[in-house]
Amino acid sequence: MGQLKVVQKVGAGFIPLLVLLEIAGFLAVRNSVARDNYVDAANIVTAGFAVLVCLYAATLAGGRFRAFWLLVGSALALHLSGDVGWAYCHAFHIHVVANSLLPSIFFRLYALPVALALFLSDDIRPRRLEDFLDGAIVVALVLVTMYQVQSAETSAGDPHMWRVISAGTAINFVLICGAIGRSLYSSRPATRALFKRLAIYLIVYGGVALFMSLDEVYFKQLDKIDDLFWTISYLTGAAVAITWSPGGVESETADLRISRRASLLCFNLTLAAMVLGGTVIGLRSINPMRIVSLGGVSVVLLSFAIRSALMQDRQERYLAALQASQEQLQRQAQYDELTGLPNRRMFYEQLAQALALAKREGWQAAILYLDLDGFKPVNDRYGHAVGDELMAQAAKRMQGRVRKSDTLARMGGDEFTLVVAHLETREDAGRLASELQGLLSKPFMVERHTIDISASIGVAVFPKDSTQPEELVERADQAMYWAKRSGPGTMAYWAAHETGLPA
Repeated sequence: MGQLKVVQKVGAGFIPLLVLLEIAGFLAVRNSVARDNYVDAANIVTAGFAVLVCLYAATLAGGRFRAFWLLVGSALALHLSGDVGWAYCHAFHIHVVANSLLPSIFFRLYALPVALALFLSDDIRPRRLEDFLDGAIVVALVLVTMYQVQSAETSAGDPHMWRVISAGTAINFVLICGAIGRSLYSSRPATRALFKRLAIYLIVYGGVALFMSLDEVYFKQLDKIDDLFWTISYLTGAAVAITWSPGGVESETADLRISRRASLLCFNLTLAAMVLGGTVIGLRSINPMRIVSLGGVSVVLLSFAIRSALMQDRQERYLAALQASQEQLQRQAQYDELTGLPNRRMFYEQLAQALALAKREGWQAAILYLDLDGFKPVNDRYGHAVGDELMAQAAKRMQGRVRKSDTLARMGGDEFTLVVAHLETREDAGRLASELQGLLSKPFMVERHTIDISASIGVAVFPKDSTQPEELVERADQAMYWAKRSGPGTMAYWAAHETGLPA
């Protein structure tokens, strides 16, 4: 932290030194032929310094903070590219027509990375104000495209140049409003500090840009010296970056969020504006400038086609994963994970449906309550892994015997229930219980261990023993415990004269 303060002090002190050197240099060469080259060099130096400072700020922290300073640095780098282009033209006496896209296109594109920086947020859930600001940024990006098309068709001396100036001013105004809104309503102080600095830079930049446009088109009183005013915006960008300190931002865990809905809307609206502008240009005479514009529109259309295909594929995979996740959650809520049988909750739902059907059609139904005899010693002797495999094999044997209309469920532990529908007599349930006992009495082979178990089964019959689902299950459970007292591998009906239990 001490080293950071030293760097900030040195960088902040270098800014006024650059200002003094620029003023002194211009006073020295203002009446010489090297004046224009000096102004170009001054712009390049200050813009390059601002870019380096933003890159340095990006190395101080990660996440949205690094992305923020990289985007701001990209905006300044676009201005640096434009200054280098004009310096090259001036140095080699290359004539540039007044309405040429290059190298002025770099100055017009600065708003794109700035607008993307305004999308950065530390809030996971978007709010209404954020949606409004995202929409404002979308408008700014569309205006960027319109501004480019209008600038391509209007020369500096055109009487309608005020439209271009108005469009550029509107872009800057929207970006300033977006930065101020983010600085006021971001949820974390570190994020508010970022957008406050961006708002300061945009206010200075917007004022310089408006002054330069009006002077160039309508006044032309300052001649070449007016280009030095761009260094004010560059040095402002350097100042807000060099004085920024990450503080405790490394400990923040908020996710970087770029509004998917707003970014998609931004892309589509920008595409529509570019296609419209390209069509207008294409209907007129063709020249190199218009070919560049049409080529740009073609690239955007191709990018849109690829992006649409990728987005559709991503959405389909997302929906498939979501559906699979929902099915898995539903299965976990209704089925036993170990055996794959319905759990207690699913059992009661199936039981209510089976009893309602039996009552409507006049059939009897029965509940068989099973408890595996000798299962606990298996867990104690061989471990829970063997016990779980034994439980799964026992469930599979029973499931192979029951009908599709019946419901076999695991109630928990080593207890199972079976809902048997469409019975003619109570003895039919008894015969099924005997068959299940015979299946479970056969030896099980689990991890090279031969294991013998049996099952005690209690039977309760609808509607004789009860017409209520919960009471019917309770009475089948009582019958099962009476059977266990009689010895392993036995079966008992619930009936007052046979069990001795209260009716």
